[in-house]
Amino acid sequence: MHNPVTTFIADDHKLFAHSLKTMIEDETDYKVVKVVNNGKALMQALNAARPNLLILDINMPELDGIEALQRIKMIFSEIKILIVSYISTPSIISKVKQMGADGYFIKDDDPDLFLKALQDVVGGTPFFPKKGFEENSAEDVISKYQFTDREVEVMKLIKLNYATAEIASKLFISENTVKTHRKNICNKLNTSDFKLVYKFAIENF
Repeated sequence: MHNPVTTFIADDHKLFAHSLKTMIEDETDYKVVKVVNNGKALMQALNAARPNLLILDINMPELDGIEALQRIKMIFSEIKILIVSYISTPSIISKVKQMGADGYFIKDDDPDLFLKALQDVVGGTPFFPKKGFEENSAEDVISKYQFTDREVEVMKLIKLNYATAEIASKLFISENTVKTHRKNICNKLNTSDFKLVYKFAIENF
């Protein structure tokens, strides 16, 4: 007989956490060995024992799920982590994926899908929302906004937080030309807020 998958649940909604525990133990052979309601208690529990699987909410007091995810993946990289949250924002899902989360389940989704998420994550297959959350490749973004090669080069340097003069020096063009490229990028993104351009460059290039 194989050992059961040991599981921690970290969620500040106690009723939801209890319901999740009941569902997991009724529908799978996993063993929920710990339920905690804040990030600080989670880190203390992990110092005492390591589960095979952690089901982690994002919005928690004392230490939120994103910060906890970052710490856990640095210290206990072998633990499989399934994020479970009401948040369905693509940028958040993409962020936790990049941080090393093994899966992401939106709490409003079908419970049967949750069981599949568990099986996929434990089995080593990433589980992330697909419909409406497909990640665009850089090529898709370039095509969508019709960026020129030079505009892409400028955005890659913007992403690295280079100033106009530094971009001009690296690309062997004038500062006025860089400013023109920046203006054209803003126009294509339909924004005058350069902070949004910087955010866009970080997320897409």
